[in-house]
Amino acid sequence: MGFAMEFTRVALFGWGLSLGLVSMPSVLGQLIDADAQVREVASYLVGTMDTSARAAIDRDAADVRMTTCPIRVADTDATFLYQEQALSLQLDRPYRQRFLEISPSTDNLGVESISYKPANPEAWIGLCDKPEVDRIVSVPDLGEKVCTIALQKDGEGYWGTTPEEGCPANYRGAVRVTNQVRLTEMTMETWDRGFDAEGNQVWGAQDDSYQYRDIDPIAQDPQVNAIAQLFNGAFDNSAQVAADSSFLPVRFHNCPAAVSDSPFPETTPILVSEQASNSPELQFASQRLVQFRRSAESGAIELASYKLEGDRWDNFCDRPPAERLVPADAIGNAECTIVFRFEEGVFIGSTPEGGCPSNFRGSEAVTINARFSRDGLDLWERWYDGAGNQVAGSETGAYLYRPIAIDSP
Repeated sequence: MGFAMEFTRVALFGWGLSLGLVSMPSVLGQLIDADAQVREVASYLVGTMDTSARAAIDRDAADVRMTTCPIRVADTDATFLYQEQALSLQLDRPYRQRFLEISPSTDNLGVESISYKPANPEAWIGLCDKPEVDRIVSVPDLGEKVCTIALQKDGEGYWGTTPEEGCPANYRGAVRVTNQVRLTEMTMETWDRGFDAEGNQVWGAQDDSYQYRDIDPIAQDPQVNAIAQLFNGAFDNSAQVAADSSFLPVRFHNCPAAVSDSPFPETTPILVSEQASNSPELQFASQRLVQFRRSAESGAIELASYKLEGDRWDNFCDRPPAERLVPADAIGNAECTIVFRFEEGVFIGSTPEGGCPSNFRGSEAVTINARFSRDGLDLWERWYDGAGNQVAGSETGAYLYRPIAIDSP
């Protein structure tokens, strides 16, 4: 199924599925400029949004991209949009495609979005990549009507919800879905829930919403975002140590960080990585800054590590996210670069030929083989002296670091 399909939370119906805990604004008992609101809702939807901001801080969150564009339906002047959603690593395989008709509500107090499921969805993949003049569909192309969202203006945005009984469905055991959405000029939050025939929720949101944010699709690199997301979190090799005592107990705690007066591009994922061991044979704790990037020369994905100067980095990832700030002058010399390739949902990497400079335990170089996946981080680090003799590191295989639960700050 590929890397991203294993994520545990994916918004499946767009427009979110209603979570009754979210309160809707009261209906204003007055007529509105419905045509103006139709244009505004359509303009808020058109463009590209994704959930990468949430995925950057949550290893289990899906990075989903939603692309929406205006279309023309032959023989009608109504406002229609085409929308497709795909996991950001599988943009050529959208899991949801809809045509949306945006119109004034029947009571003229708001806006309705009627969604249609095309009968031949494969024919429309990538429709938004075409010039607008070529985005023409016929009424039969729209397919079956699947759901209606009623939207009402509220402050700087709109609240939307399905009818109280929801909409019919036939997916993962659900026979009906309910949805709710908060739409603004730059954001959209959705709450998705599916219910079986007995009224039990079988999938969808509990408390958290799916949080979409406007993006520049050219500036976003889904693979770079994905490898940074896999690196984020706490890991240890306790299961490996229990099975093979030749491996020392080591743990990682990696977290996103901000850099003041940053020398890095704005869209570059930056994390601080803490590595520690408390074994009698080897006691250490080290912190470094890690940058994930796409090489302009080779096009490969790279992990670049930098020394952090000073002694103020202990337990950095235990700090609240707002306090994870690294001054630019605390970033020391570049230590090492690992070059990755993406294969079947896994990132596989290694250091350049000859390794990276090192002075650890009498070594002059370190070589690293890496494999990052949903399972965890596999790292085989080997240190060599000037004569090419291995002086540290495993002689039998990689350290297998698996995600562990920690208390969030």
